[in-house]
Amino acid sequence: MGVLTVLYTCPSFRRLIDANKTHIWVIKDAFEEFNIWNENSFYCCYRSFSAINNISNIVYKDCRQFSKIIKAEDDFVRIQCYYEDDRVFEDFFLFHIEDATKQHALIDKNLFNVIIIGLESVSRMNFHRTMRLTSKYLKDHGAVEFFGYNKVGDNSFPNLFPVLTGKSFKYLKRKLRNEFEQWNFIWDDYKKAGFNTAMGSDSIAGLLGSYEYNWEKIPTDNYLQPFMFEARHMFQDKQYNYHKCLGDKLLYKILLDYISDITIKLKSVRLFGLFWEESISHDDLKLPHIMDEDYLNLMKKIEFIGSLRNTVIIFFSDHGKRWGKFVETKQGRLEERLPLLTIMLPETFKRRYTLAFKNLQQNSRGLTTPFDFHETLLDLLNITKLENHVIRERMSVSNQNDKVSSLFLPISSKRTCKDVGILQHWCSCYNGRSLRTDSKDSILAGQYMILHINNLLKSYHQCKKLRLKKILSANVEKHTNEDIFRVIVKSSPGSGIFESTMYRVQQQWIISDIITRLSLYRNESSCVNNEIIKMYCLCK
Repeated sequence: MGVLTVLYTCPSFRRLIDANKTHIWVIKDAFEEFNIWNENSFYCCYRSFSAINNISNIVYKDCRQFSKIIKAEDDFVRIQCYYEDDRVFEDFFLFHIEDATKQHALIDKNLFNVIIIGLESVSRMNFHRTMRLTSKYLKDHGAVEFFGYNKVGDNSFPNLFPVLTGKSFKYLKRKLRNEFEQWNFIWDDYKKAGFNTAMGSDSIAGLLGSYEYNWEKIPTDNYLQPFMFEARHMFQDKQYNYHKCLGDKLLYKILLDYISDITIKLKSVRLFGLFWEESISHDDLKLPHIMDEDYLNLMKKIEFIGSLRNTVIIFFSDHGKRWGKFVETKQGRLEERLPLLTIMLPETFKRRYTLAFKNLQQNSRGLTTPFDFHETLLDLLNITKLENHVIRERMSVSNQNDKVSSLFLPISSKRTCKDVGILQHWCSCYNGRSLRTDSKDSILAGQYMILHINNLLKSYHQCKKLRLKKILSANVEKHTNEDIFRVIVKSSPGSGIFESTMYRVQQQWIISDIITRLSLYRNESSCVNNEIIKMYCLCK
């Protein structure tokens, strides 16, 4: 792929107020544009806000009036300006003023900071294509890239929850149901170890979507989501799923400023930070290109303040692009299953924990999962477990074919999806041969897929019955007792495109996990609320 030239700017936004890191001021040159003719009838109201326990329980402090300039003294600020008692301007500003260095008792002074930077829907390969500068920076600094990091479920939740909890999303829902406070997240472990914790996303959905609204208390010491929640009515330029702008400011840049400020503010303590971007990367395969230089600059800032010497930096994603024309290709389907995971360790770590680092490098070419990622984060909390003599002891008793393993321990190069519990549909290690789309086996597989979808829709009378319109591709992997088919079809009415992995055992067809949709359904499924059924339903 050649050099990308995708550019993106926010919609026009008339600005009456501006700010730097410490002050907010009125732009008097803009008065005429806002029909402000009498300065005595003009004022602005500075109001800080914060969340009390729950993200949606926003509390404001009293208004501080100003007409020229005011010093910022709070993290989250809302400015409203009035002329002759009519509101003429509004904006939100994010600072990092308040003392965030809450004193926690650090259990081990040898522990490293951990900063995790997430990019929604970015495969390992697409990271290289679209964010070349950041990719090169990580490579030049010795980051270890995981070529076989395989997703374990369809969308974000099944792939994020194992990283954050070490448990599958289905397990947590079944065992703890809606008792969200009982779920132990990785930042809880780091907080207990004496770390200052921080989390933020560049959308109101946050890292965990609606689940973040179930918390009865703020999860981390520093938390961006109350700002995003309160400013949401000013978000602009929604395409498909996510807004990209707050006024004239790109949301991802607000997130990067937050990361930068947090890193500087907490330089003197141990920091665990988890930050998630989705406003740019989720909806467009090529658009991450516009973020590349900004992420590079973030890394350079962290290096400039000296934090690379004691900080583990991890770039990762939940999965690749899940819908669109690219996913209909063989390359696209492979990338969808192989998200980004790159770990950059300080030189001091590499010198002291040589065997752990060697294992990490060797594992970069093997099959790894979000569960392994979680175990690795736990190892970084108990750093004595990474001493060479301890690693040797652990290696002597560990099984290289363990279902879950820290990436600091050796993992078998022969590890399979079956070994680690990845369902066949999500497995990137698929060696099927191509079938003719008009072959008997292809048609039978496609017909069974549509039959299965229609059976799911039986109770939803508002949805149309689907028919098989066309087989787009079909592959089969033959084994002694079963054949494994991976098939993509187009349905009618409408033009839904679906993919399924199916087993054929003695002429009986079995679906592996769910049938995934590769095309957008947008408002076609607005008549149903069930997230699974939405993928298949074409409303009457």
